[in-house]
Amino acid sequence: MVYKAQHLKFKEQVVALKTLRSGSKGTADELRLFVSEIDNQANLDHPHIVPVYGGGEHDGALYFTMKLIEEGDLTQSTANGPISPREAAEVVAKIARAVHYAHQRQILH
Repeated sequence: MVYKAQHLKFKEQVVALKTLRSGSKGTADELRLFVSEIDNQANLDHPHIVPVYGGGEHDGALYFTMKLIEEGDLTQSTANGPISPREAAEVVAKIARAVHYAHQRQILH
């Protein structure tokens, strides 16, 4: 689950707060994957990969915070019909560069 949240220390900073499913403390495998995601993403610095700020545990539930991106998603951008082939190619190129960057650092998504 991802929530829009206000940072407790830096009140002016709004972040995305990611947790396991609402009300779930997670299975051992879910917790392992969640911690791995935090560690892997926190070590990436690329303009098309959302940066992670930090993480922790609250009442047994793991969470992490990352930059909040409010620009929408591909579903929203295609709501009024398909995007042009040029726009599609530009999106795919950005994704490919970000995935390549992560792969070079032994991170697969």
